[in-house]
Amino acid sequence: PCADVVNAIEQRSDLMTAMGGWIAGYLTALNQTREETFDLLAWQDDLTVVGSLLGWCRANPQARLIAATAAMADSLREARIKTASPLVTIEGTEPPLRLYGETLRRAQEALARFGFDPGERGTFGAGSRAAFARYQGKVGLPQTGLPDRDTLYALLIGGTPSTGRATAP
Repeated sequence: PCADVVNAIEQRSDLMTAMGGWIAGYLTALNQTREETFDLLAWQDDLTVVGSLLGWCRANPQARLIAATAAMADSLREARIKTASPLVTIEGTEPPLRLYGETLRRAQEALARFGFDPGERGTFGAGSRAAFARYQGKVGLPQTGLPDRDTLYALLIGGTPSTGRATAP
């Protein structure tokens, strides 16, 4: 049950590691079996997935892990990467960030909608770095100018993982 999931995550128990492996396998299998799906996780990393599950399981302690994971997969469907997309390497961190070109394009479109036009789309240059930095400053994130996890979360979902905003998985 989700109550056990919450406990395992909060205690950082061995069960958390086992659940993480199971969830990764489940999502990988969905990538292979769902139509028009290259990758359900367009940009989300393990911390984003765990945070989403934690929020959902806290709100639904009697639900089972399979229900939480299925709900998360369903919520990711609309924003999935539908076809193969080349990876874009972005210097400025160690190791460098690597994003699907489609994810970067979506983030750049969102920046433009919010009034921070990056200029280029699908590549990362000075215009994108400046637009990301301005956006980060506006929403209270460190102004790195990079499309990191917290910035993508704020830009593409709303809020930040640190706000505790519980998105339905």
